[in-house]
Amino acid sequence: MSVDQSPVYAVKAVPLEKIVANDYNPNIVAPPEMKLLELSIWEDGFTMPCVCYYDNETDRYILVDGYHRYSVLRSSKRIYQRENGLLPVVVIDKELSNRMASTIRHNRARGSLFSTPKKTVVENNLFDYTSGTAILLCGDCNGWYETGACRDIVIRHNTFINALTNMFQFTNAVISIYPEIPDLEHQEKYFHSGIVIEDNEFETFDAPILYAKSVDGLVFRHNTIHQNEAYPPFHWNKHRVMLERVTNATIEDNQFEGGFDPANDIWQK
Repeated sequence: MSVDQSPVYAVKAVPLEKIVANDYNPNIVAPPEMKLLELSIWEDGFTMPCVCYYDNETDRYILVDGYHRYSVLRSSKRIYQRENGLLPVVVIDKELSNRMASTIRHNRARGSLFSTPKKTVVENNLFDYTSGTAILLCGDCNGWYETGACRDIVIRHNTFINALTNMFQFTNAVISIYPEIPDLEHQEKYFHSGIVIEDNEFETFDAPILYAKSVDGLVFRHNTIHQNEAYPPFHWNKHRVMLERVTNATIEDNQFEGGFDPANDIWQK
């Protein structure tokens, strides 16, 4: 264990004006969900403290997790008055890179989902035994209408250890670029674009590393793939790389333990 005592045993009430959002995790939630959160906090109170880092130089608490609870206290007059402008907080003392990793750990459900046209960098993370896909770039503009295209994303210097221990939706590979497109054959434009995956390390017991659909501009380079026997391989996808309607793709200078045969290890349609 990396701490002597869990921070939850030292919850403190911090004035709202001394708390600030971090600058590395922009976060927006749709208004209906925020209304439900406000109602939940009004009815039940704050049942979980926010997680912060205390900056001695500025005398401010920087949020690591709990931005939406913090936002509710800022925006809801009735909750602000009831709480006397105080937010329950626990403090972790970590450097910035570790705080960024902590933010991910607090919010990760299976792997990580990215759906934004903004420039996005995913780096220096450990994806350890995610039950499905470790990183998913999806897209839904025909059913729920809740996720859009990625236009500029870099995935680098990450370590992936034995993902895909389970199979459910969107689990075609360790990294799955998987927009939902009912009629892919007649799609006029590509959904995602500008995706670079480089300098990562993969520890895997199975075959599939990358799946991509409807992408214009995909780079997979300088990655190292180690094969292990942690579990018997069982995935239906027996290809290292599977591409469906992908253009301007570059796959080069990767190291595959056991060799790499493009004729068999890359499937493209």
